[in-house]
Amino acid sequence: PNLLASMEKAAECQHAALWNEQYTSPLKRLQAEFENFLQLVQHTVDLEQVANHEFLIRASFDDNLQECREQMDALLKQLPDILSKAARTLSLEANKTIKLESTNQFGHFFRVTRKEEKALRNAKSFTTLDAKQNGVRFVNARLKDINLELQHLTSTYNELQSSLAAEVLKIAAGYAEPLLSLSEVTAHLDTIVSFAHVSANAPVPCIATSPREFSKPHRGISKKEALVPCF
Repeated sequence: PNLLASMEKAAECQHAALWNEQYTSPLKRLQAEFENFLQLVQHTVDLEQVANHEFLIRASFDDNLQECREQMDALLKQLPDILSKAARTLSLEANKTIKLESTNQFGHFFRVTRKEEKALRNAKSFTTLDAKQNGVRFVNARLKDINLELQHLTSTYNELQSSLAAEVLKIAAGYAEPLLSLSEVTAHLDTIVSFAHVSANAPVPCIATSPREFSKPHRGISKKEALVPCF
């Protein structure tokens, strides 16, 4: 919508007809085609979990998914308290000298810098995962248990949502052609804007050259670090 609003304003020029034909009209048509697609995504995909790099069907879509999601959220709510207790045990400051992070490989874990590593040396309740230049990663028994529970619940959630996800993907596949059209329109616009930017900001005047000139020997366009490799 914001792009279209800007383009409609830009169309108020001497080349309005050509601008509308090439960009504004196709984008308006595509926007209308994607309205149902956007509703599909908003109603079925858990957009809050996308921020955590998790692509899941929205829990409210199914009672079993909802129950599983509530159990996962209950475990996640315990993490701040677990971090605070670990910080007190190691005489460190939560979210500053000791942080709680997560990866697909380890799940949730604590991390301290190499400078604070000495606090771990006599702390037998913690298990070191690895030590790298950016710090030491480690867990305690409770955090390890939570990771195992979350792993199990995530696996269950994925099994429950698999059939729903397959149906959503089947519907989404029907939008392949409009997506290709959108890609073509925006790529063409991107190229034209790039050339216009170069022309408008060139240190010397930039003039248009007829494509027929390129057929002559030793004539052509040399592009260096061009945004779009092929025009």
